[in-house]
Amino acid sequence: MMKFRRVPLARGKLPRIMGSSAHNQLRVGVVGCGFWARFQIRAWSEVERVRVTGLNSLRRSDAEAALALAPGAEVFDRVEDLAAQVDLVDIIASVPAHRPLVETLLPLGVPVVCQKPLGATIDECEAMVKLAKETGTWLAVHENWRYQAPFPAIKDVLDAGEIGPVHRARLTFSCSFNVFANQPALAAAERFIVSDVGCHVLDTVRYLFGEAAELFALNSRVNPAIAGEDVSTILLRMESGAHVTVELSYASPLEDESFPATYLLVEGKSGSLRLGPNNDLSVYVDGVIRQETILAPVYDWVDPRYALVQSSIVACHRDLVRALRAGEPAATSAADNLRTMRLVEAAYSSAASGLAITF
Repeated sequence: MMKFRRVPLARGKLPRIMGSSAHNQLRVGVVGCGFWARFQIRAWSEVERVRVTGLNSLRRSDAEAALALAPGAEVFDRVEDLAAQVDLVDIIASVPAHRPLVETLLPLGVPVVCQKPLGATIDECEAMVKLAKETGTWLAVHENWRYQAPFPAIKDVLDAGEIGPVHRARLTFSCSFNVFANQPALAAAERFIVSDVGCHVLDTVRYLFGEAAELFALNSRVNPAIAGEDVSTILLRMESGAHVTVELSYASPLEDESFPATYLLVEGKSGSLRLGPNNDLSVYVDGVIRQETILAPVYDWVDPRYALVQSSIVACHRDLVRALRAGEPAATSAADNLRTMRLVEAAYSSAASGLAITF
């Protein structure tokens, strides 16, 4: 049996940061103007008193193209120059660029939101969290999965104790969606589904059920044309004693393709909860079923087929800005996200060794 050490979360408030305009408008600088930037830039425009005013990308042409999404913004060739003109930097660049960018920006004192996964390795994640603590600079991770419309509603049910103490749960993200069409680099990633989607789902597990005490994982590569695993089954024993199974697959042709939905079944002492197709939520207690469909907001820039994920970016941004303006760590601070990334690392270690990982 292998062990990972647990790192305590940082506590206490950070300095209050407000926008710099006469109306406290928060100026956001975006670094990385690729596929996901088209959604995150538009999502920032939905947040009150926030505006994207600066753009930077490895290819200047990408940043110039993104000007259409952020009217009035300026393109900067140097990240340092962008940082001097904004109140918050949103890193949407590829994972290998995360650590160098964070190490450039944090010493400048500019708050940073970094796209998930925070780093390519657990050592990189730890180094960035350490630097944020040393510099006293606000660092958060753009972890939007937990902000999908059904999950806060499910958390309300669980926190209210409607189904009693939870003893077992299953979260399933399984489909055959061709994710490589829009993100071809994923096909070459040696760590694929656990790193790319698993970090989302494992973070949602923590959001709903607390921290894990033990983890065991099995990984497989079904698609021979890719480098990494496209199927994973992860079993967690939570500190509460509950068993949680996470099922991940991009290699499962299903009658009802669920992308990008995550299905849920939660079993408690007094009842159960199920989240299924079309965001239909059922709560069963004392022989009575309460059902509702929890629809995600659809903004004019959102593809209705993928509204569940794309609209959650707005909810994530709003909560990040709320915390920043209040001078508080984000719910998905880098220090908090480090715990999620430890689960990701443990899944790979467990799959490689055949051993359970304890925390």
